Amino acid sequence: MEALGGVFAIFGVIIVPLIVIVGLIKPQIFSNVLQREVGRKAIGIWGVVISVACIAIGGALLPPVEETDTQKPQATTANKTATEDTKVEVANNESVEIDNPVVNQDKKDEVKEVVVTEDTSITDEPLADFGVTPQQFVNKYNGMIKEVDKNWIINYTDNGNKTVNFAPMPNSASLIGTLADNGKLRGIILGLSGGGNSQDNLQLIAISLATANAVKPPASKEEVAKVVTKLITDAVNNEGKSQGHTIGNVRYAVLFAPSLGGLIVTIDAK
Repeated sequence: MEALGGVFAIFGVIIVPLIVIVGLIKPQIFSNVLQREVGRKAIGIWGVVISVACIAIGGALLPPVEETDTQKPQATTANKTATEDTKVEVANNESVEIDNPVVNQDKKDEVKEVVVTEDTSITDEPLADFGVTPQQFVNKYNGMIKEVDKNWIINYTDNGNKTVNFAPMPNSASLIGTLADNGKLRGIILGLSGGGNSQDNLQLIAISLATANAVKPPASKEEVAKVVTKLITDAVNNEGKSQGHTIGNVRYAVLFAPSLGGLIVTIDAK
């Protein structure tokens, strides 16, 4: 039963999404197989239904996984303990001790002028990032992509302007990363044109899913694959309108714009 559950899970997470994305890019493949006209909307809807059903059946057949509760950081009590004595700086450089929270009236009369200093310096908030360097992204990406084809592994080149290029990529795809000040990735831009043969389309699908998971979102690969597949389906069915979804600190967005070359997938840290 475990083996059968694994088969259903693989179909729901990998096989069905791959088939759906191929159908969205080239719906005529389904029309030729079924001997009737099949639209992108029907392919997307039935693909999501079948994928969710396979994942549900696979999850029911697989043995339960014991989860351990992660230890939550305990709040410090330092900020709960008020200082018993407060010192007020006066103009004549003398310090007067007062009892908190009520100031002794006799000592209050001695205070001539309270000197208040305020830090008016402005500091820029650091840009959010995924918590992974370009090399860590490459390692995670290659670990997943080589399960499909080991010849599709990539490396990266630093452009020197807080951007990196990931290569090699097929002619119908481009993958660019943007960096935060600390050198870690804060954004990904993936361009997919499609229109190639079935092998090319399979590679584009694998690139999409591997990229979406390589930024280490706080979710399982199954959940990320389901989100990305739905975003691509919705984007194709709503040409020119960006479709977005946030998982933890990771924001996914997909835009289908044939005038710009096809699908544009952006992943940003929040």
